[in-house]
Amino acid sequence: IITYKLDRISRSLKDFYQFWEVLKGHNVEFVSATQSFDTSNSTGMLMVNVLMSFAQFEREVGVERSSARMASRAEKGKWNGGWFPLGYDYDRENQMLTINKGEAKIVRKIYELLIQEQKPTRVKNAINDLGYRTRTRTIVRRSGEPQNVGGIRFDEENIVQIVRNPVYKGCVKHKTNIFPGLHEAIVNEKIWKNANEALSSKSPRIVIHKDDHIHLLKGLVRCGDCGLAMTPYPAGKKDKNGQPYLYYSCIASN
Repeated sequence: IITYKLDRISRSLKDFYQFWEVLKGHNVEFVSATQSFDTSNSTGMLMVNVLMSFAQFEREVGVERSSARMASRAEKGKWNGGWFPLGYDYDRENQMLTINKGEAKIVRKIYELLIQEQKPTRVKNAINDLGYRTRTRTIVRRSGEPQNVGGIRFDEENIVQIVRNPVYKGCVKHKTNIFPGLHEAIVNEKIWKNANEALSSKSPRIVIHKDDHIHLLKGLVRCGDCGLAMTPYPAGKKDKNGQPYLYYSCIASN
């Protein structure tokens, strides 16, 4: 097996040596195209250890810096990126969310109906009956052609996500912390609170079913930022058979 660099295989010492044991068990040679080491002697294995230690160190430093940067942005009330939520557009020049008047109308209606109806299922039905649909987004296919996704009927999960998202009361969330945002709120604090109180323990729980042997981590992996479930979501690129590559993405950003 040939790799460009060791850290292209893994940036975790534990994972790398589990991989290494599998190779040895099958008498498979492993070499790096840009790094010189001989794993048949102690000096070569020392070099592998040093290279992998630096690779893991770089990964951990990168995670720490990224997390610190996101925390700093949240404390300043800035949106931390990703697909912006229904009801907002993103002003790249000023780096802040701006209200999309047409979609904000849908969001306000969802909060209003939930306070009245108390159940996400009823809200979902009412919203769909009014002809409202999820946001249509444009992604770029592997061929370079744009493709529209979304624009479908709301489901119960969509309703719960919108109501629980503090961005709609003018806040931003980082992990368990909520900070006042620079963007304008779509609903006031009282409406947001009343709607969330309506999502009582009696409300049906939203369950993301795991796809056996297909998307094994669906509903199991949690977002490190907000704690919500991660689910497979198509990227802009597709494989040679025309199927989109799927990446685990937080359900709050879809």
